[in-house]
Amino acid sequence: MVEGVSEREMTVIDGRLGAILDGIDAGVTVQDGRGSLVYANAAAARMAGLAGPAEMLAASRNGLLARFEMIDEHGETIRPSDLPARRLLAGRDAPPLVVGFRHLASGEERWSIVRASDLDGATDGRRLIVNTFQDLTPQVRAGRASDAAERQFRDLTDSAPMLVWMAGLDRQRTFVNAGWLAFTGRTMTEELGDGWLSAVHPADRERCSATLAQAFVDRRQFEMEYRLRRQDGSYHWVLDIGAPHIGADGRFLGFIGSAVDIEERRRAGDLARLIADASVRLDETLELDETVAAAARLAIPELADWCIIDLLEADGTFRRAAAIAADPEGQAILDPIRAIPTELGGGRVGARVAETLQPVLIEDLTDHATLRKETGGNENLAGIIRATEARSAIVAPLVGRGKLLGVMFFAVGPDRVYGKADVSIVTELARRAAQAVSNAQLYAAEQNARQAAEASADRMERLQHVTRALVEASSRAAVVEPSSS
Repeated sequence: MVEGVSEREMTVIDGRLGAILDGIDAGVTVQDGRGSLVYANAAAARMAGLAGPAEMLAASRNGLLARFEMIDEHGETIRPSDLPARRLLAGRDAPPLVVGFRHLASGEERWSIVRASDLDGATDGRRLIVNTFQDLTPQVRAGRASDAAERQFRDLTDSAPMLVWMAGLDRQRTFVNAGWLAFTGRTMTEELGDGWLSAVHPADRERCSATLAQAFVDRRQFEMEYRLRRQDGSYHWVLDIGAPHIGADGRFLGFIGSAVDIEERRRAGDLARLIADASVRLDETLELDETVAAAARLAIPELADWCIIDLLEADGTFRRAAAIAADPEGQAILDPIRAIPTELGGGRVGARVAETLQPVLIEDLTDHATLRKETGGNENLAGIIRATEARSAIVAPLVGRGKLLGVMFFAVGPDRVYGKADVSIVTELARRAAQAVSNAQLYAAEQNARQAAEASADRMERLQHVTRALVEASSRAAVVEPSSS
């Protein structure tokens, strides 16, 4: 595809060699040492959009290259001096080059991988350069179609509300959508391969890996629920559904899946179970201390990692009636908090809840300013809370029969946090606990009243017995006295 060829130069490649070259699919051209085109086979002419070699040779005299814009794989312009043959003639290295020839008039593109090498054995001693053009147009078009489909797939998945992923035959993640990255707050590089597993809750990882491995063996759709760490550090339950990825040729290529956040659904289910369980467990006893301890245990571990209950005493002070943690280690850390009950009139959150009778959500206990405020500057209390690794808390009033009975504290961390949706759940649980505490207090009051009445009756009976004895003694004395006179 170079200008300036003469009929005399064209005869250099005629004969049997020309017949052979016309029979192959690759385009072949020959240039002399001046860069003039001296030969073109039929495939080269066809790739240039011309009727045959003669037309191509004639066109070269009229600026054949000027008919095309040459571009690389990135759409950048290729200069004629960058073509392999021109580089050879300039004494430079000439690696193969992928070239797109875009016809300026029609806009049609033809793609080739162009190679150039010196032709040895020229009969007249002149330097000749052989160019070969391997047509890549079908592959480029297929690749562009695939790229377009890939972009469309990514655009669709990035706008979807689900967390979408793809895995190859080796079970390694090859793609996650923008929704997944936004949920976890991580990069694509961190999620690809088996990196995604590091965001799965440690207690769920082995089960997830086993489920995925079996799905690849069965090549069937699967479902699994697991906890996935969000960008804020908390874990949310997700429902993940994967389906086999089958190519156009029917080959199994891996899996495509999507996950949805089911945390609210699970919490609603947890609430229903907790309320049902509360009705049973809180009705097991009417003893006040046992009822308070049972109420504190209700939320652990589903809704809280530790729970505290302060009861309002008759003298207007609070008594720390329960402090329950999820495990022995946590209990040992929490126990010292029993000595620091809520104080009315102070700046602590418990006093504020007791005054307003409204629940309070503390979303970030790890913030030093927040912790100092909510503990009223009590460093001992703040130190205990830090030691428990609590991340957030909800404090709810205990109100029964229209009066304040106490305050209930719920805390979670370090793997989860409370949100606004949790306030209603915790408040309902506190309401049930308050009913039970109120019933236990009423029962205790009735028992005390009964015991007082029984004691009073016993004293009355004893008094009556003494009175009767005195009367009888007096009567005997009155009878004896006249007879002795």
